[in-house]
Amino acid sequence: MSRHNENVSRILDSDYIGVGTPYIQIFMKFYIYVLKSEKDNSYYIGSTSSIEQRIETHNSGNVISTRHKKPWTLIYKEEYLTLKEAIQRERQIKSWKKRRAIERLIKRNSVAL
Repeated sequence: MSRHNENVSRILDSDYIGVGTPYIQIFMKFYIYVLKSEKDNSYYIGSTSSIEQRIETHNSGNVISTRHKKPWTLIYKEEYLTLKEAIQRERQIKSWKKRRAIERLIKRNSVAL
């Protein structure tokens, strides 16, 4: 069983939900995402709990690091149960120095968004 599936099983297990359990985890999903600039074909990698809202923020020019390369298109995403997992994966992908590594990830895991 994958780590992702283990976390889903643990959250759905009634013994796991008790005093002090962060109930927000039960209802929220977190994502890492890869955007592609339509202006210069560069990539932007981020994490969020609301992809639609985040893309809108990028495309409205409210993110300093992306405003000069808009419009942005979502080309890849992964779903996680915790923000911590999403941020860890975001950092891992950002650590890849080669553009080709990101393109392999996208190609290998491409599904309709």
